[in-house]
Amino acid sequence: MRYLTFAALACLSGCTAMRSTVSVPPDEIRSVVRLHTARGVRDLELTRNTFDRPRFVRMGSDAGLAALPGIYEQLGIPSAQVLNADEQLFGRRYMRARHELGGVRLSRYLNCGSTFVGGPDNYEIVLTVMTVMKPTGGGTAVRTWVDATGRDGAGSGTQPIQCSSTGLLEREIVHRLGGSGTGLASTASRD
Repeated sequence: MRYLTFAALACLSGCTAMRSTVSVPPDEIRSVVRLHTARGVRDLELTRNTFDRPRFVRMGSDAGLAALPGIYEQLGIPSAQVLNADEQLFGRRYMRARHELGGVRLSRYLNCGSTFVGGPDNYEIVLTVMTVMKPTGGGTAVRTWVDATGRDGAGSGTQPIQCSSTGLLEREIVHRLGGSGTGLASTASRD
């Protein structure tokens, strides 16, 4: 009986240990791409930024964190959640989107480069959106990271391509928190 109790406790502690929170990603992500050229093999280091610059809201960080589920839902990002309560990180990871997000065309939020004929409006996008709240003297600094890859929905492209944010979604989140965002998405042309 004592062994069964010990086994049950070990299993429970193992299950608890597997539950982890998401840490706030670093400000930059670096990767190396190996290129095979006529002159030989060369490594190319790529760097991309994660979170946008801080924008400020007058509300406290706890109130801002409490408002984010409704804001994300309004923007077409359902099932977002607190990813790390200690770091006040909220968001949704690896969401699939096609054509639009909350009634706004994806091309307003994302730039997938010229190799994607028709842009992100015509492709399957895998999207991660995370917002971190940091208390400051007069309110809260808000930073959001929009990370996306796109793939041709017709199946002609095999490799996903990295997309960059236009900055509109990040500004819209701050605007809806009552901060200095521009509110462009709510008045944007739906093309």
